Amino acid sequence: MKIYYANSLSKRMQATVWVNDQVYTIQNASHIDVPVRRGDTVLYRVGKFAAKRPLHFQSPDAQFTIETNKRLQSTYMAGLLVLIMALWFMKQTSSLWVTILLLACVAGYELSNYFYGYTAKPVH
Repeated sequence: MKIYYANSLSKRMQATVWVNDQVYTIQNASHIDVPVRRGDTVLYRVGKFAAKRPLHFQSPDAQFTIETNKRLQSTYMAGLLVLIMALWFMKQTSSLWVTILLLACVAGYELSNYFYGYTAKPVH
């Protein structure tokens, strides 16, 4: 199995792949060839503060690319825009409200980024 890794957000962040408890690391903009058989457990994680995600494959010759979850990034930016517009329309400029809402948005983003920040897509 060939696994590509491309991270446009951070050039120094590594991806880690586990195949039956054997560890492989991938540097940014590179790939590795992993010997797998049917029934093997393949997990991946990007960075140190992310959850391990399973990599489901049907063929040992499959190719995957690990990349950032663009849908999550877009949703976060749209949510921040809605928050800014709502604060502007409500004329609520109290620093306490702005701080609470901003911290809630950042905490929600970091929590969802922990579980869904990166996706593994098959290469066709």
